[in-house]
Amino acid sequence: MAVWALKSYSLNSKIYAPLETAILQNMVMKNTSRNSFQVTKVLLQFDCQEGFQYSAKCNITLNPNQTVQLPGIEFTIPLGMPTGSQRYTVGAEIKQFLKSKWEINEAFGGIR
Repeated sequence: MAVWALKSYSLNSKIYAPLETAILQNMVMKNTSRNSFQVTKVLLQFDCQEGFQYSAKCNITLNPNQTVQLPGIEFTIPLGMPTGSQRYTVGAEIKQFLKSKWEINEAFGGIR
C-alpha cells in the first residue's frame, strides 16, 4: 500500500468572496513507502461542502523517498458558501500496481 506525507500546501489568499477564483497551491508530497506509485488526482474538500470535491488530474510517478510538487487546483468560491473561516482537507488519488493488478485509492492527508 502507498504511504505518503504532505509536506506543504496553501491557498493563494486568506479571504475570498463568492464567485472569486481560489487556488490550492504549493502542494508538496513525499513517498514514504518502499514502493513506487502514481498520483492521478489532487483533491480538495471543504467541511461545509460535504460530499463534494474539487480536483485536478495529473500523472506523476513517485519513487520511494521521492518528494515532488503536485499541480494546483483552481476553483470558484460558490454562491451560498458559509461565511467565516472554513476547514478544508487536501488529498490525492493514488494508483499502484499490487498483486498483479492496479489498485486505485483516494486518501486525505492534510487538514486546515
